[in-house]
Amino acid sequence: MDSVLSRYPLEERFNSSKVVSYAVDRWHYSLHISALYVLGVFALRRYMSTRERFNLRLPLFMWSLTLALFSILGSAVTAPVMLQTLLHHGWEGSICRDIFTAGQPGLWTFLFCFSKFPELVDTLFIVLRKQKLIFLHWYHHVTVFVYCWYHYAVQLHPAQWFITLNFLVHSIMYSYYALRASGRIRPPLWVNMFITFLQLLQMVVGVSINVFVYQQMTADPTWHCDGQVETSYFYVYWSFAMYFSYFVLFAHFFWCAYFCKSPPSSVKRTVVQANGDVIKKKFTFTNGHIPNGSPSHCNGITRRSYLANANNLSH
Repeated sequence: MDSVLSRYPLEERFNSSKVVSYAVDRWHYSLHISALYVLGVFALRRYMSTRERFNLRLPLFMWSLTLALFSILGSAVTAPVMLQTLLHHGWEGSICRDIFTAGQPGLWTFLFCFSKFPELVDTLFIVLRKQKLIFLHWYHHVTVFVYCWYHYAVQLHPAQWFITLNFLVHSIMYSYYALRASGRIRPPLWVNMFITFLQLLQMVVGVSINVFVYQQMTADPTWHCDGQVETSYFYVYWSFAMYFSYFVLFAHFFWCAYFCKSPPSSVKRTVVQANGDVIKKKFTFTNGHIPNGSPSHCNGITRRSYLANANNLSH
């Protein structure tokens, strides 16, 4: 099963050797960029704390739509290749065969890895719109950016699964963000939940692949993937720790955004009556639920803040 996209001369002639050499010599740049990103994000948050938020609806719509189209095209290239390899060569073959380093899949692997740099702009929208910035968001951006640069430098084949799944999830996620930013469609809550569930599933697959690679290396010290003299334990430990931490953080986020409860409390809400009169009404929270049954707080952060991040969280 080949890619559903036509191949252009640039894709057919793509050879990753020059780009890989550049990544090998300069992969530490990802650490410098990440440090500047974190410092810049928190400096901008401080700057925005005394200023009015920006709306940015149109730029956010255009940005999300661009990333959605990019992810859809990437999925159209990588998913058929991965499925064909899985069907013909099994689970181990799909992890370790060299299928994403040259030609059309090779070009899209390159584009994927270095798209993690412009994706840092996601955080800019959150900060400028003065939405809640949770640890998971910026931690995920930083670690994925560094990991992808390192992966491309050493051409780690198990990451082929990570690329395919990330393209697929981002196709849905950024399409959803674009719809919300358009202001014309407001998808129901279950769509948020489905996207977060897909992200959790992605982390489960990531952890499983790293466990499989570790088991193979432990059972046979000479085991390695195509074109590699050996598979580094350092890579396996780092990749496992990263994906496991994502799973824990996304699971916590999923719970807080959709199911979290808090102690009983009360709060005054502004209510607009049918005749336009504005009144103040006191609602009592029981077990963290307001009268309509929606959970309210989690670890001191409102459920509304978590749901706002569910509409802006990317990985």
